[in-house]
Amino acid sequence: MILPIEMKCNRLFTVSIFLLISLFCTSCTQEEIPAEVPAVQVPVLVKNLFMFELPPNRTTAAVYARITNNSDVTQPLNYIHSPLAENIQVHRNFYENGMMQMRPVKKLSLSSGETLNLEPGGFHLMVFGLYDPLKAGDTFEITFEFETGHVLTTQVEVRSQG
Repeated sequence: MILPIEMKCNRLFTVSIFLLISLFCTSCTQEEIPAEVPAVQVPVLVKNLFMFELPPNRTTAAVYARITNNSDVTQPLNYIHSPLAENIQVHRNFYENGMMQMRPVKKLSLSSGETLNLEPGGFHLMVFGLYDPLKAGDTFEITFEFETGHVLTTQVEVRSQG
C-alpha cells in the first residue's frame, strides 16, 4: 500500500525527471548562431542599373550597369529580356576611322572574378521597342540568362537627364 507521502514523492520524482529530460533535450538542440552570417554568394551580380528618361515618342534607350562574375567559372550571357521591351542587346561603342561607332556584341562572357562596367562610350545595353513611356523615378524589370543556367531578374531605375 502506498502512503500519501510516498505518492507526493513519486510525483515529485516524475516531474523532476521530466524537467531534467526537457532541459537536456533543449540544450542538445540549441545551436549557437554566429553574430555575422555570411551572405550567400550570388554567381553573377548586376548592380546600379539605370537608363535616362527618354524624350516623347522615343522607344529605344541605353541601359548602364555594373556586372560582376563572383563564380569560379566563365559566365557567358545568353539572353536579356524585359516584359517592357521587344528586344535587348549588348552593344559596344568604339572609334573607327575617326568616328564613334556602335555595334551589337555577338557574345558576352565574363571570366571568373571579372567586373564589366556598362557605361556611356563603352559596353551598354540597347533596349528596343519600349512598350510604355518611362519617366524619371520609374523602374522596370530586366532578366539576364547565363549559359551556366544562372538567371537573374532585377530592376532598372529611370533617371532624369540633368
